[in-house]
Amino acid sequence: MSGWNFPSNGGGAINGVADSGIEIFRGKEISSLAREICQNSLDAAIDENFPVTVEFQRHEISSNDIPDVYDFAGALKACQIYWTGASNKTAAFIKTATFKLKSLRIPVLRISDFNTTGLAEPFNSRAMTGWNTLTKINGGAIKSDDKAGNFGIGKNAPFANSFFRMVFYRTFNKAGEHAAQGVAKLVSFNLDAWNIATGVCYFGEPRGNMPVKKIPELDKIFQRVKRGTDVFIYGFNGGEEWTTELVDELIKNFLVAIHRYKLRVTVQGQAITKATLGKFVKDDAANYYKILTGNNAVKFFDYDFHGMGKLKLGVLLDPTTKLNRKVLIVRKSGMKLFELDRISRTLNFTAILELDGFKLNAFFRQMETPDHTNWEPTRHPTYPKKAKEYLAELKKWVRNKIESLGEENISDEIEVTGVITPNNDSDPNPPVIIGTKPPVKRNPQQSRPSRPTPPRPTDDKSKIACDKIRVIKVGDKSYRLILKVPSNISGGRIEIFAVGESNSSEKLFITRVASFSENIDIQKIGDEIVFRNLRGNVDVRINFELTEDKNYALGVAVHED
Repeated sequence: MSGWNFPSNGGGAINGVADSGIEIFRGKEISSLAREICQNSLDAAIDENFPVTVEFQRHEISSNDIPDVYDFAGALKACQIYWTGASNKTAAFIKTATFKLKSLRIPVLRISDFNTTGLAEPFNSRAMTGWNTLTKINGGAIKSDDKAGNFGIGKNAPFANSFFRMVFYRTFNKAGEHAAQGVAKLVSFNLDAWNIATGVCYFGEPRGNMPVKKIPELDKIFQRVKRGTDVFIYGFNGGEEWTTELVDELIKNFLVAIHRYKLRVTVQGQAITKATLGKFVKDDAANYYKILTGNNAVKFFDYDFHGMGKLKLGVLLDPTTKLNRKVLIVRKSGMKLFELDRISRTLNFTAILELDGFKLNAFFRQMETPDHTNWEPTRHPTYPKKAKEYLAELKKWVRNKIESLGEENISDEIEVTGVITPNNDSDPNPPVIIGTKPPVKRNPQQSRPSRPTPPRPTDDKSKIACDKIRVIKVGDKSYRLILKVPSNISGGRIEIFAVGESNSSEKLFITRVASFSENIDIQKIGDEIVFRNLRGNVDVRINFELTEDKNYALGVAVHED
């Protein structure tokens, strides 16, 4: 006969309310639920020609329709007695759960997926995949190489959304098996004079804590006739705005999956599909959506990454709209991993980077943090050094492609309009001191301060008379040099120097250079930029960084070897 079973700890650990697997989702219960549930459903897709469908539906039931509710209430009472005076946090949890259990109506959030495989081997107590990874195995969930959820932590998200920490699972798998089981994560309590419960309680077949084929109370809420899995969160603690919050998180995390026709979601009757997506996007998601729908301002790039697959980058440039200057990174399934920032402080853009290819996704998945929101190369179990190199290469490629688009879309920069070269000392525009200080107000009668005089040219015949030199400040210590020389130069060097107020000049040390043009080959940096193959009669763009952020009057000199 099915019912609740409360395993003994066998004289082992005593568990309080601060379960680390649940606590990690505190404060972000709904967002974690959306992310963890849908990624698991996407990973279980049975036919990639059709979208996985996930339904979120809130029901209300009588407390008498909670499976074996009186036995569960007795367990709560035993928890209360055991922890009296020992833990305020535990006492607060038990008090809330007991109060909610006495309510006339109990909220249950049902989450059902379709076009999925269901959970495999529910009646094999030794299976290391499928059903057991969800109900029993901790820290050892196993999925194929390009799948998420390697750590199994996400399965705790539903418990964080329950006043009772009670979740029931049901599946109809591709082998034709039906299975159902309940799990409650309470706290340790006395079973009898000699035994203490672990606090993890199972509803089903008591022998071996196995599932049963059917739980009638679940069928009263929803009857499953198609393959897939159901998750029932009893005592759902979502607030009044749970649907709005859930929809926002679904769009934020699965925008690409929904648009690529890999996922469709229904929230309390609202259908979020590729066809309806435009009604739900807002803020950053609205701009990412423009990339997906092929706005004319979007530029696309792809890169064959070491034969493992392709990096696919879409970049939106729009000087009329404030964009977030971030890159949304998504895996093959279309799920968001994280947003890459610090690409450019001045370029007005937003972008999406997709990892396309089984091997590519598998390699980078092994760098993911447990919550799947970052890449850390040291986590790679086999090739941490290569992982570090590949991650740096990926970021560099993304940065280079975005920066290569940016000249006509630069925003918030300060241009050095009076840049000096040793060949234009007669330039009527004197050097400009650049910085963030406001201009000084002067009395009209007051004489204007003297301005620095450009250094006079020397007889160094290696100096080149440039057709164009333009410098833009793009960061605290960062500049962009736009250069045009009249003819090809096979080799040479570029000096950047600060101009003093008494015709003096001092070469500045260059700490970093990035060229976003194929028209020059940077060889070395230091107190000058050494180059090869500078092409003539074209604009060449070079970003460089100085050691300090000062208000310089800059000079530029180009020399041919």
